[in-house]
Amino acid sequence: MGLDARSVMVHRGMCGMSLRIQCFFIAGAYTVLSTIAIFVGSAMLSNPIGFVNLGSLSSLSEQSHLNVSANNTAIDKEESDQESITRMTRVLVEQVGMHGLEMLISGISLFFVSIVLIMGLRQRKPSMMIPWIVVSMINTAGAFIGFLQAAASPTSVSVGQSIAIVTYFALAVYFILSVYSYHQIIKIQKKNARHFLDNDFLSEGYHTLEDSSVRAPPYTEKAVPMNEQEDMDRENVLYAKL
Repeated sequence: MGLDARSVMVHRGMCGMSLRIQCFFIAGAYTVLSTIAIFVGSAMLSNPIGFVNLGSLSSLSEQSHLNVSANNTAIDKEESDQESITRMTRVLVEQVGMHGLEMLISGISLFFVSIVLIMGLRQRKPSMMIPWIVVSMINTAGAFIGFLQAAASPTSVSVGQSIAIVTYFALAVYFILSVYSYHQIIKIQKKNARHFLDNDFLSEGYHTLEDSSVRAPPYTEKAVPMNEQEDMDRENVLYAKL
């Protein structure tokens, strides 16, 4: 029928939770995290000097101090150190500004697609889940590349940090697969519903509530009131077990 059920990689949520409820939790969690990223990124852009790593500045200053030649006078040495510290501070401030801009852009994009994801889950529209999947994949891939660069640098990350980062990536990939699986489930359900209406429904025939002699399981029909003004006997709903 065009959609293979094997494309559904996650069928149920954690601890027996339904996949739909888990996707709502994922969307809510990413909305909160993206909001925090927006505030932190804005703070890094407005006050970058407050986010400068003084430890790295001190280590760079000591390295620069060791490189000063022995024949320099005390005044020349002091001026050289001051210029070096100013230059290194400027470089670190620029790095903080770039990281803040990246965090702000990532937070804003993730916030909007998370809101769209919540709306798509409520309305059961698969097309509204695609933006979150795409943006999350891009952010996760970018963060993974950054982690590889940090791990290959001389100041490598610690073992504890590596475990935490790997755990984060595992959860991020699982969340993406969860939303993608629910996206596929809804598409399959809609595909089956259209197939039923175009084929099985017409072949079995439609029977009104007055025709009590014929019932074709698993299709049942029930009269429901739409509002207080409408006639209850004229409002019929057909339930199909997909």
